[in-house]
Amino acid sequence: MLDILRIAIALSCLIYASYHDIKTRLIPSWIWWIMGLSALFLFSLDAYKEGKEFLLFSVPIAVVMIEALVERDDLRNVEKTWPFFLLYLSAIAVLLWGYGNYREKQIFLGALSATGISVFFFLLYSLNIIHGAADAKAMVMLSIMFYRYPFSMAGNGLEGEISVLFPFSLTVLFLASLIVALMPVYFLAINLMKGDVSFPEMLLGYRMKVAEAKKKKVWPMVRIVDGKLKRVLFPTKYMEIDWDAIENSGMDEVWVTPKIPFIVPITLGFILALIIGNPLTYFIT
Repeated sequence: MLDILRIAIALSCLIYASYHDIKTRLIPSWIWWIMGLSALFLFSLDAYKEGKEFLLFSVPIAVVMIEALVERDDLRNVEKTWPFFLLYLSAIAVLLWGYGNYREKQIFLGALSATGISVFFFLLYSLNIIHGAADAKAMVMLSIMFYRYPFSMAGNGLEGEISVLFPFSLTVLFLASLIVALMPVYFLAINLMKGDVSFPEMLLGYRMKVAEAKKKKVWPMVRIVDGKLKRVLFPTKYMEIDWDAIENSGMDEVWVTPKIPFIVPITLGFILALIIGNPLTYFIT
């Protein structure tokens, strides 16, 4: 029943977040608070059922949730950051205590897995591999909500120590990334049907009127540099777009690539993971 509740809460939050990501690219932070606090509460219930002492494993879960959701403008401000260092030390102390005494308990492995993979997602975000803050928050919330594998329609999942190395949230990220990686097939199909052929642009996006593209959430695959057109196949979120310069260059149409709301692939990856389970099990069983 708790698995069903976890899935219902996570799926509701992800669908609502996807709607906002598609419409505005801005996701209310309260969505992640609901998901995070629910995950913390459900983890604490599981820990209490194992024994009162295991409630301590809620500490690292709470710490990564707070780190993901509490905004801090200036990390160099000691007055604002020192409480976080105390939280980090407490989380590390609890995990070391757990490793020394309960390393084979599933509840400890779950806490270790959720904490470790959350730190990994923080690292991916700081390296700009995960681009959006909301995307990183979604992955952290999934990590603590599903500190162990939920049931899947395929009836498979990972348990024990290997679940720490390949937790459920990493499965979701893998499937979400796979969905994005298959988008060139989609672009190729629609461009061939329209008769728009230009390699490699036809694998990365589609052609659009400049006047229309200015109003859409897309990146142009060209820039005007020193009065000349320059091809840009892989735009970044930091790239400045001068639509007026493109329009004034005489271009009526331009190849564009959409700004993909990654929460949508995460949501689809989550649903797919519930259906097929962990793909790794098909190779190790």
